[in-house]
Amino acid sequence: MAAVAKSPTPARWLVVAAEPVTSVDVAAGDTLAELDEALHAQGIELCFAELKDPVKDRLKKFGLLAQLGENCFFPTIGAAVSGYLEVHDVGWEDWEDRAKR
Repeated sequence: MAAVAKSPTPARWLVVAAEPVTSVDVAAGDTLAELDEALHAQGIELCFAELKDPVKDRLKKFGLLAQLGENCFFPTIGAAVSGYLEVHDVGWEDWEDRAKR
């Protein structure tokens, strides 16, 4: 939350690169629910990229999938960025495209 507070521009989404996550227990589920609520209070969406299906199934079992919404899960980080750009009017140029000039 400190990084969100220190952001030079208002954060709208917080995307977790979740590929390394292999399991979620009840305590972690509770923490994610609390984080989501705290972020929502500030107008920020909590999203996940590259989350493994068994972990997503656990989130569903804990009721978090309904709380977070299916639209906050992306197969890749790039898909999350594209999803963000579709929802928000942001001028964006990929750094790789910029480097080619």
